[in-house]
Amino acid sequence: MPSVASSQEARLRLMDNPASSFIDVFSSLNELLRISTDFTFSEEAQKAFQDMEEQCIEEINDAITNGLSPPFIADVAASAYDPPLYSQSVKDIQSAILLFPGKIVTLLAFKVSSPRLLRTTSDTEFASATKSLSALGKVVSVRVPRSRKSTFVFLKKDAGLVVQDKWTSEVTKDMFSSQYKKPTHCKISDNIKQKLVDM
Repeated sequence: MPSVASSQEARLRLMDNPASSFIDVFSSLNELLRISTDFTFSEEAQKAFQDMEEQCIEEINDAITNGLSPPFIADVAASAYDPPLYSQSVKDIQSAILLFPGKIVTLLAFKVSSPRLLRTTSDTEFASATKSLSALGKVVSVRVPRSRKSTFVFLKKDAGLVVQDKWTSEVTKDMFSSQYKKPTHCKISDNIKQKLVDM
């Protein structure tokens, strides 16, 4: 790789003696490309390569004889293998709902602010998860103006009203209480809040 000084020197030389044609330059490059150089391995390298080849053939033959897959197949298969994708469980969704900030949880707000892996939660999954959390809150259907369908809202109970055996290792009473006390999520509209007050 040329140095900065040699590059500048070459530029100055070209300015002083501009080439009238680049044919000579391209001809020289073409000649350099035509020159072929043969490389050979030393006897030691050839011996090492031959030993590696014999060892590989021996391993393949042993694998075939013993009914196993050849060693290199495992390497190829490992590189082509895709790990399984994470699939959210109802338990994950339930925990995320209970640890959602504020007293009110809607699907829209949940999808925006839940852990990234749970943002693809469907309406059905959300409804199923909230219905099974009846000991910790209730599901309410709210009809909001300018909306074609009702919005399902999960209203959390105050932690003090929840029976002690409903807490799990994923969601403790303290964790639930601290999230319950937080302000309502910004994606929960004033219309929904007003409808809940009017109920």
